[in-house]
Amino acid sequence: MASGGSEENAVAELLWYTLEQLGKDALTEFKTELSKIQPKEGYECIELESVADLSPAALASLLYSHFGQSHCVEVTADVLWAMGWMALANDLLDKLNQGAMFVEWSSDLLIQKVYNVDGTMKELLQEGVLSPEQHDSIMAESTNLNRMQKLYELVPAWDITAKYCLYDVLMRNNPSVFLQYIADTRVESCFEEGRMEEQDISWTGPVLYPGGMKIPVNCMSSSVGCPGGMEVPEICLSSSVSYPGGIEEAVTSGSTDTNSRKLMGNQNLLTPYTPPEHEPPHMESDSGARSGAKCMACPWQEDDGAEVVKPEITGGKEGKKETYRAHFPRAGFFRCAETELKFLVRTATTVEYEYSFWERHLPDGIPAGWMEAGPVFDIRAMLGAVEAIHLPHFLCLTEGNVNTSEMRIGHVVNGNLLLEKPDAVKPFHAELRDPSFSPMGVILLSAAFPFIPVHSLVLLYRVIRAADITLHLYLIPNNHGLEKVVDKDEKRRGHSLLVNKPPQTKRPLNFNTWYRVSGPSQAEINPQELKFVYLTSDSRQLHTEIYNKDLQEGMQLSLMKVAQEGEKECDPLWAAFLRAGDIEPPAASSPPSYSAGLHFVEQHREQLIQRVTSVSTVLDRLYGHVLSNEQYQRIRAMPTMQEQMRLLYSFTPSWDVTCKDLFLDALKDTNSHLIQDLQGQ
Repeated sequence: MASGGSEENAVAELLWYTLEQLGKDALTEFKTELSKIQPKEGYECIELESVADLSPAALASLLYSHFGQSHCVEVTADVLWAMGWMALANDLLDKLNQGAMFVEWSSDLLIQKVYNVDGTMKELLQEGVLSPEQHDSIMAESTNLNRMQKLYELVPAWDITAKYCLYDVLMRNNPSVFLQYIADTRVESCFEEGRMEEQDISWTGPVLYPGGMKIPVNCMSSSVGCPGGMEVPEICLSSSVSYPGGIEEAVTSGSTDTNSRKLMGNQNLLTPYTPPEHEPPHMESDSGARSGAKCMACPWQEDDGAEVVKPEITGGKEGKKETYRAHFPRAGFFRCAETELKFLVRTATTVEYEYSFWERHLPDGIPAGWMEAGPVFDIRAMLGAVEAIHLPHFLCLTEGNVNTSEMRIGHVVNGNLLLEKPDAVKPFHAELRDPSFSPMGVILLSAAFPFIPVHSLVLLYRVIRAADITLHLYLIPNNHGLEKVVDKDEKRRGHSLLVNKPPQTKRPLNFNTWYRVSGPSQAEINPQELKFVYLTSDSRQLHTEIYNKDLQEGMQLSLMKVAQEGEKECDPLWAAFLRAGDIEPPAASSPPSYSAGLHFVEQHREQLIQRVTSVSTVLDRLYGHVLSNEQYQRIRAMPTMQEQMRLLYSFTPSWDVTCKDLFLDALKDTNSHLIQDLQGQ
């Protein structure tokens, strides 16, 4: 690796972020311990007087410049361990490891998909990862593919800090590649082999280990967890609790045990816990595969063993609402593959439900001061058959700005709004036990929280009948019911095509915040800035229009928060690169032909078994269409993805061409880069 480089290096910024987690007193202690550290041979100690007045940013720059990129992280972790701040030291090393692991394990994807190679190489040169000679040699190659291959010839010799810099530079210069990766894998994490089970950690102050014992680098204790980072008791609510709008709330009582706390996520893990004025309900975090990525800010996954059920869907044409009918064959816990609703049922039963909106049942909607926090459902079930229901919400709890004690399940009963406190709040659901059914959904008392982080979607439509290339871009919460409203409205107003690009934003968006849509200089974007506001499902959703003459050279679109005066401009929250083929309406085509009578999935059997990474999502797509419930459960029970794929292939001899086409379609949607690679062979 080359030496030198800019002090605005990714590793220096990682150190800055870590030091920011220390309070004033702990930062002073860090400086004292730093002056005592005996560095490796060839490095000098840092005198306390030289760092006493430095801010976290200035101290991070000093550490980077004094010890160099390769050694500064080790020194910082040593100091944190000496202080007893074990979790923060591990969090620093975890971030470094995960970035390095990604660039190693995703080399094929990155070599093929990175598009801003010029900007990437320029920043690697500026950060000192590449020498001028290495940079010039790479850029002398004729194509981006060859340049990336040349770059990867150097990677095996790099240390972990250089690989982390590559990860950081690639992510900032090629955001749509990373967002596509999330959509393709549906959070089948590339770190799965090293993933550890969630841990509960009781904290009573900084932990000191005898003899300065170090936690192994691969410890992942801070990379998983539950939103809010704490496990807290339920609270007693009196029957006289009042809220804006004069709503009465059902009385709920609970214990007041306050002994435990979970130390999770990217928070300051060693900040003493001060109970809030109102304790939130019990927070739970699940393990396993979840149904879909919400944003890169959420490190945990949600799967509590719910069995996936594909509901029957009726209506949806000629203005009729879609009605979902889920058949549960026995007592158990089930998740609807279409709506994300989860049901814990006591017996075999059938439940019907459909999307709705508050204004259909309450003339004035929900009262001022409250906001919708998830879809509204109209549910019909046999009395007593459902033990618990898990309603989806779109709040991003990992950001820490949402007081979940103000979350409620709203019911419409006889034209009035009744609120119930959820029994548990999970990363993407609120649970209500022994429910009674009427139009219901998750709402939040938002008067005290003007900038609420929500999982969000960017929907892009190409207007076929408009001039040249005209696109409509929507910003909406991650609400499947609202997605359907937007799609229906686009189809009603004219012939539009949904552009198949990853819709999830990299991080949550905030209501009442302005965002800027950017594109190439020749594109006309009107309006360029959008205020992200929540509009009810019966309102026309706001959008921006993007016009371009053609897409011969492609078009890079991105979404960024509008920086206020004095704020540093943020990285893109969403990005997509459009090519001409992305926006062409689907043309009628004849069935594909297969060499030697073998279907594509048969020709590439072994490679698909070894390389498919989103097996759970593929199985969900095939469930009910190709796979029976028994076959689905047998495959899911296999311990590894390769064994799951081999068992899946054991059923293919009985499939007709239609079933194999469905299998291929599922693979294209979930592992697109792999299928493109195989098609090019």
